[in-house]
Amino acid sequence: MSARKKDYPCIRCSTHITKNEKSVECSLCNNWVHLNCEPEITEDVFKSLWTAKKANNKTGLHWTSFSCTAYAAKFNASILELNIRLTKVESKCDSNTTNIELLTKDVEILQKKVSEKQDDVASQETVNSIYSEIRDRENRKNNIAIHGAAEPSGDNRSFTDLELSIYNRSSNWISEVVDASHTQTIDMYGQF
Repeated sequence: MSARKKDYPCIRCSTHITKNEKSVECSLCNNWVHLNCEPEITEDVFKSLWTAKKANNKTGLHWTSFSCTAYAAKFNASILELNIRLTKVESKCDSNTTNIELLTKDVEILQKKVSEKQDDVASQETVNSIYSEIRDRENRKNNIAIHGAAEPSGDNRSFTDLELSIYNRSSNWISEVVDASHTQTIDMYGQF
């Protein structure tokens, strides 16, 4: 199409194409060829391409040179292969999205179960604490505590004479009142 602002060399004969000569531009490489240098371009094809060029090529008509056509075939094959690979990747992405959604639901279910188990553990800890307190009480039920004496602070604690006196009198009184075989310990708590 000869509506060019400057001259270009013909890709067949290498002479410059003037704007008054009938010529066609390759739609891929933008190089030009004389109409009479390209045997596959008839006068009718030229008129159709020229009309399409004037209409800003809204008709979708294009011409490509022989070298570009060969390159375009390879390029189109590559694009086709890329489209196939893209379709596979999209399919895998869709599959992965579905799997992620399923895994997200599984994680939510597991989080709920963990929360329930934590509540069960907390409940079990409360139950264990209550059982421990009951066992302690059971173990202490035969103990006798004497109030008003100093609290012991370890095994090496020495008692004052007053504390020993209270302890001895209490032990004697307890022995008279309570069968000693039922008494496990006698402790003194507090101070006079």
